[in-house]
Amino acid sequence: MESTKGNWSPIHFDYTGTWSYILGGPSALDYAAAVHTLRKVFEDNKAFKPLSHLDFGSGVGTFSWA
Repeated sequence: MESTKGNWSPIHFDYTGTWSYILGGPSALDYAAAVHTLRKVFEDNKAFKPLSHLDFGSGVGTFSWA
């Protein structure tokens, strides 16, 4: 069987590209969803006091920013 590697090459991330992806990519959407969720929870149950951000799930860390 012949082995093929395709057109693979490593991806090199620089500082600007990394932060552009984190802040402008899916993280921004995750953050917006987290803020919306927290607002709804606290509107519906004002007595709710989470013990940590892990009560909501941590995902990639954007929930802790919210």
